[in-house]
Amino acid sequence: MLGNEAVSNDGVFNFTGFTVITEPGTNFTLELTVNMESETSVLELMSRNFLIKVFVRKCLPGEEFTPDEKCALCPRGTYLLEAATEVQACEPCAANSICFGSNLLAPNATFWR
Repeated sequence: MLGNEAVSNDGVFNFTGFTVITEPGTNFTLELTVNMESETSVLELMSRNFLIKVFVRKCLPGEEFTPDEKCALCPRGTYLLEAATEVQACEPCAANSICFGSNLLAPNATFWR
């Protein structure tokens, strides 16, 4: 975002067009430097650095870990009962069951578990 500007509205900055892409389960720190003009003098600049800790959650049960390192909800007809910790696709539903997507599945009528 070097060179981009964000205007404060009542002390709140809104950054658009900013995307962080990282693997699920990753933790990192962003450093944000803010240069501000003094209210008393346009020539006097103040600079503040902010450290922002980012915690990206791991995939949850019912989410596949895609090859492009994203967590995606298993669609209807598939499931995953355990959280994927590496690239793993959703499992197809067995013939004698119904899968509602995510980690939700049940036996068909006349079947039991």
